[in-house]
Amino acid sequence: MNIKEFSAASASTKALNPGIFGAPPEAIPPATPAAPARGHKKMNKTEREYSLFLDAEIKESLIVRWEYEGITLRWADMKYTPDFFVVARPGRFKCIEVKGGHIWDRDIVRFKGARHYWPEFEFEMWQKSAGEWRRLH
Repeated sequence: MNIKEFSAASASTKALNPGIFGAPPEAIPPATPAAPARGHKKMNKTEREYSLFLDAEIKESLIVRWEYEGITLRWADMKYTPDFFVVARPGRFKCIEVKGGHIWDRDIVRFKGARHYWPEFEFEMWQKSAGEWRRLH
């Protein structure tokens, strides 16, 4: 790719991703979780319920957008895909993990490992148990 091709590609990327390149948050379209990305599973009932909280936060302008399984973090020989990747505002990102009644030890290890290795992101883990939501981490 020569410099002209790179510049043209860069301009089209900016047009498709205005929030990354300084546009106001209201210019960024909300996520549409109805069609999961290729290779991603569909949301389970607990994740769908949590997504309603995120939709409410968008309406209240507390966050800009969210994506279901929108990012995979890799380090050493580990990888972690949070349930929700949230843009709180340009330059501030959250990785949110949602759990039901049971949590596997390996899930805690990956969550804490990613939180330690990737301090640029905020991390939250929420659990719904006995009909109540509580933040674990």
